[in-house]
Amino acid sequence: MQVKNFRTRGVILAAFSLSAWAFSATDANAVVLAHKWQAGQQLPYAVTMKGNLNAETNASWAGPLSGVPVDIALDGDGRWNLNTLSVAANGAGTVQVQIPQLLVSGSAWGMNATLKIENGQATASLNGAPGKKFDVSKWTNPQSALVISPNAQVQSVAPIVTTSSTRSASSASESSATETATRNMNDLARLMPQLWPGRDIALGESWTIDAKIPLGSGTAPLTVGTFKLKLQNEELLAGRTVQRVVVTGLVEISGDKAQAINEAAKAKNANAPRLIASTKNITGDILFDAGLGQIARAAFKVVSKDEMRGTTLATNKKPASSWTLKHGFNGTVGLQQQ
Repeated sequence: MQVKNFRTRGVILAAFSLSAWAFSATDANAVVLAHKWQAGQQLPYAVTMKGNLNAETNASWAGPLSGVPVDIALDGDGRWNLNTLSVAANGAGTVQVQIPQLLVSGSAWGMNATLKIENGQATASLNGAPGKKFDVSKWTNPQSALVISPNAQVQSVAPIVTTSSTRSASSASESSATETATRNMNDLARLMPQLWPGRDIALGESWTIDAKIPLGSGTAPLTVGTFKLKLQNEELLAGRTVQRVVVTGLVEISGDKAQAINEAAKAKNANAPRLIASTKNITGDILFDAGLGQIARAAFKVVSKDEMRGTTLATNKKPASSWTLKHGFNGTVGLQQQ
């Protein structure tokens, strides 16, 4: 009997040890993907965009290049800065997205147009000729910030409060417009998906998030696409351990979904253009530093196609006319922490 008890205890001990080893091994391969916002922290990123933008209209289009297909080669790079103003008790950061530098060029038919942003000043030029300058200080130092959860969900838009004690009538009017825009952005922010799942993720594990569009008060948002994310592996990037998350997403809108969006738009503006169809195919990956809680790099391939129709209202010189606009983008977008 003692031998049997000894064997039984041995089997139980071995099973327990094996289970503990399996649990620890699984736990060692799991990671929590979460942003660790820190008040006062500024995260600079280099941003790149390259691809082709195309557009085609019918002869009734009231804008320029009516009825002429346009294919523009775009090339852009710049710098973004994520300025964390404060962090809530739940870890959500109030993040100001600053765009201090940007240079975008587009070429078609042998002509080249550029848009350069630096130090709050933008300059547009054509074929190298001196162009018009205009103020874009609100891009460099925007008056609102995004409230972003640790799971990378944009929860709301928060105005940045200034200490000025007086405001002119024009600034009061501008503030009212800003408040309206903020409310609209908050309505949209409530539909923003949660990027990270908020739990331990094992290497090789996948999860999905839905893309949704608001249809108005009292109406459930419309799901128009799905993104699949997978924690592919861990690797070294410039001496730091990062997690590679592969992203595959498809947004498709047509038929009943397009009609639902058009009805919602029509309720706000009877003359709003009608969406006929829209597809967006996005593939790429994100390199995330789970230790620091920051995106180290992201690169995506984007292929989008859209078709819209509308009506140009009648004037004293021209009768009302219908138009069709088709446009798309095929290119890459990148983000690299500096």
